[in-house]
Amino acid sequence: MRWRLRGFAVAAAAACLLQACASAPPPRPPPPDPDAELVAALTLTLKLDAVQQKRTRELLKEMADRDDAIHAGWAKGKRVRAEEILISHGQFEKDFFVMLTSEQKQIFIQKRTRLMSRVH
Repeated sequence: MRWRLRGFAVAAAAACLLQACASAPPPRPPPPDPDAELVAALTLTLKLDAVQQKRTRELLKEMADRDDAIHAGWAKGKRVRAEEILISHGQFEKDFFVMLTSEQKQIFIQKRTRLMSRVH
């Protein structure tokens, strides 16, 4: 009788394992939000306060809207001009820079200069 109980327990455990294996895998986490990652990196580097973080998110949304409009125009046959995207991103940088404190501006310029020297 013990063998039957053990056999039943093993069979029940095996059935549970098979059912667990057969169930769908857990859903994948959503991909990281690049805007949130950028705001976090800027906050860490420049010590942005809550108001600056909120404004940065707004500026990123505005830039994305401009970029979407540019891409939509291209998709409709408008002449592709890559400088339109550069202008849009430059507008973000200009608007972002304006809201920084003088100390944050210095840090931003230093980091940007270092980054640009690595690229070239």
